[in-house]
Amino acid sequence: MTVTQIIQFPAHDAAATLQAINKAAPEDVIQGTLIQDKSTAQAIVEWQGTSDEIAPDVPSSSSFRIDLARPALGPKGPATAPVVEYVHTFFPVSKVTPEFKKKIEDDFVRFNELFLMIGLVGEMGCTMGWSVDEVNYAGIEGEKAVGFVVIRGWDTMANFEKVMSLDKTREVLSILFGWGAPYKMWHVAREDGARGSL
Repeated sequence: MTVTQIIQFPAHDAAATLQAINKAAPEDVIQGTLIQDKSTAQAIVEWQGTSDEIAPDVPSSSSFRIDLARPALGPKGPATAPVVEYVHTFFPVSKVTPEFKKKIEDDFVRFNELFLMIGLVGEMGCTMGWSVDEVNYAGIEGEKAVGFVVIRGWDTMANFEKVMSLDKTREVLSILFGWGAPYKMWHVAREDGARGSL
């Protein structure tokens, strides 16, 4: 089993954090900087083993683990693109039954099929999955949340922005907005040479 971990940390602590990640011997790792907040760096790490696997003693401001449908790293993995879009949608734990997960996944597959038919320029693949851990999230009152995560690669931020400005994109996004769930979206610019062992 492969577990993917997203680790965010202050950019000025990148050397120490990446050294700690590398010491834990991950299967693969890519680092970058958040486009919307250049003071924050991010590593996406793949671990082989159980979902209990996590980088020990890694200083971070945010970290979560995901069980993805297909790897984000490796050949043609979306996280290997120059710009990577992350969307983390939160649902109350009490709603997340196997049937609910299937509905959300089916909705996303339907959205993605329509999205790809728009004729995307610069899109470099995507994967999706569910967070392994329950978390507290401000948009979910009275209980913990579980996240549905999408990772999509782009060749440039300009191409992402161009696609998002299209009327057809807004139309197909209504499938996902129909969930009525809080979400976070951010983008990471991969750093050159920031792949494999560090």
